Amino acid sequence: ESVEEKVEQNEFNVTENSDSAKENESEDGKHIPFNPTASSSEETSFESLKESVSGKTLKAISDMGFTHMTEIQHKSIAPLLNG
Repeated sequence: ESVEEKVEQNEFNVTENSDSAKENESEDGKHIPFNPTASSSEETSFESLKESVSGKTLKAISDMGFTHMTEIQHKSIAPLLNG
C-alpha cells in the first residue's frame, strides 16, 4: 500500500467510526448540513462562494450532491480564500 492509500483508508475509518460523524447523519445515512442559528448573513450554501471560486468548482460540488458547507468548512473556507 502507498502512503496515500493508507491515509485515505485511515480517513475513511475515522469518519465511519466517529461519533460526531454519526451525529451529522439522518436515519437514512445522508449528511445533515450544518445550519447555523446565528444570523442569515452567515450563508452556508456553497453558492455563497460564487464570487470566490470558479463556476467549474461550484458545478463539481453540486454534481457530487453537496449544497451546504459543514461547520468546519463554513468557518475555514472564506479565511483560506482570503489568504
